[in-house]
Parts: sequence; structure tokens; C-alpha cells
Amino acid sequence: MSDAARAMEVEARKAIAIDANDSEAQEILAQAFVWQGNLEAALDRVERALALNHNSASAIGLKGAILSYSDRCSEGRELLSASLRLSPRDPATAMVGGAIAASDAAGPRAVRPPWR
Repeated sequence: MSDAARAMEVEARKAIAIDANDSEAQEILAQAFVWQGNLEAALDRVERALALNHNSASAIGLKGAILSYSDRCSEGRELLSASLRLSPRDPATAMVGGAIAASDAAGPRAVRPPWR
């Protein structure tokens, strides 16, 4: 596990201990799990984040990426596209666009996760 991913996890858990309804903290914890390669835990946390804020473009995009890494590319691409529609001027849009392109190139196969 990388030091940065571990630090993200520790800080997100601190924020969640203060306020379990903090959707951004839930999303950051999901990101930490992605970087650790724990897609099941990442999906669980991003779904919690979306339950708290179902219009979060970044959480929708993160869920799309997680699904793309988990052999669910068509579902992932739909969410990545939705994220882009919700927040087209977000600086993270370039990453979402890259994830969509990777999903298109992969077809039905999983997109290669960033930690491999």
C-alpha cells in the first residue's frame, strides 16, 4: 500500500468519525481504496457517498471508474459520461474523458487499474 493512499485513508476515516454523513469524506475514502486495489470496499464507500449526495459529479465519475476496473465497462462508461454532463468544466474532466476513452478501447474487458 502506498504511503499516500494510506494517508488518504487515515484522514478520511478521521473526517468520517466526526461526521459520517460527509459525502466528500466517504468519496475520499473510496479513492484511497481504489489506489490500494480494494475495489469492493471502494464501491461500497462511493455508493455511501452517492446516497448522501446523489448529484456529486466526482462521486458518479469515481463509481464509473471503479466499475470500469471491475469488468463492468458499459455501466462504468454510462456513469463516466453522466459525470461529464453534470460538471463539464470541472478540472477533473480531463481524467473522466481519459477514463471514457480507456473504457471505449477496452470494450467489454476491464480497464487496467492505475495501481497495476
